[in-house]
Amino acid sequence: MRRLTYILLALSFFLISCNKDDGPAPIAKRTTLIYMAADNDLSSYAESNTEVIINAYKKLPSRPDTHLLIYKDTPNAEPQLLYIDQNGSRIIKEYTGHISSSSSSLSTAIRDIVTLFPANTYSLVLWSHGTGWIPQEFPLVAKSAKSRLYQYPPTKTFGHQVVRNTTYEIEIDELKTAIPSGTFDFILFDACYMGAVEVVYALKDKADYIISSPCEVIADGFPYHNITLELTSESQDAQNLSLSIAKKYFNYYNQHSIPSYRYATVSVVRTSKLDALCASVKKIIHAHRNDIDILDVNITQTLDAYNHHFIYDLDSFISPITYSNEYSEFSNALGETVIYSAHTPYMFDIPLNIFCGLSTYIPFPTSVQRNQCYKSTDWYRATYP
Repeated sequence: MRRLTYILLALSFFLISCNKDDGPAPIAKRTTLIYMAADNDLSSYAESNTEVIINAYKKLPSRPDTHLLIYKDTPNAEPQLLYIDQNGSRIIKEYTGHISSSSSSLSTAIRDIVTLFPANTYSLVLWSHGTGWIPQEFPLVAKSAKSRLYQYPPTKTFGHQVVRNTTYEIEIDELKTAIPSGTFDFILFDACYMGAVEVVYALKDKADYIISSPCEVIADGFPYHNITLELTSESQDAQNLSLSIAKKYFNYYNQHSIPSYRYATVSVVRTSKLDALCASVKKIIHAHRNDIDILDVNITQTLDAYNHHFIYDLDSFISPITYSNEYSEFSNALGETVIYSAHTPYMFDIPLNIFCGLSTYIPFPTSVQRNQCYKSTDWYRATYP
């Protein structure tokens, strides 16, 4: 039976990959991979999102020049690569024994879609838990008691997969290695806390635009019933596609029919401008190191819900320590980099008084262990030493 299955899979590859003259497959205009690492407590959301995507695709006009694939890993099945079309979904490949929360699995999936479904341009959705740039050894603490007093919807807060008592995560350096440079025109993070300057700077060569949230993302995720149109677009205008996805995400939650779901933050980063932003921040940090050490944390905008905060709005960090001319240069660089940002007045119980679209970590002198972890980031090495 297994041999027959492999024969059928091979036949399906042949049918997909060849034209009617049995020549090489024509190059499509776009191939999109949605990478769902959901062998965890998000598995039910992965299943529902997949169904939403399939139903949304069926309602679209024919898309002969694009490919849409979902890599899905849930507790109830081996990881699978699904091809989505007007007829629904079909299994292209199974990844027996693969751990989706590993850089090698992500790299393999990307290599497969590029090889099997070549296109002029590619887009990538990274769907799972997320904690920004922080590595496994970073000391997190419990969420604040206040945040548990209200009936907020679940979020994609932590990123991990546990297999035989071993925890697996794709850390930012590993993500940087797994994603090839110059392949994707945009990357969408359907995960919490990935709108961090440390994350987008590390991945600046991996996509032209990055769509992400500096705060938490409700577990239902991005509204795929609305954005499947952009994910399967023949357009090569990555900027407009990214802006459309971000705006649809924000509007969906900002106008949600259930009041407890009306929380969202989102931004679109133009990665080609990150070096200029980095240079501006480096100049400020080197001129104001002492000011950072004595910065009053109460005047910064926190973006996380933990007792011991570690995620702050980038603008709220820079503005209190700069002179007007320095801030003007930084603000211009930030505006060139973050081409869209939006936020609801609150993110659950956190009032969002300042929001620039990018978060950052602040290495306060008292956070010795956290600061040691921070020194491993590309952003730290580019701005602090």
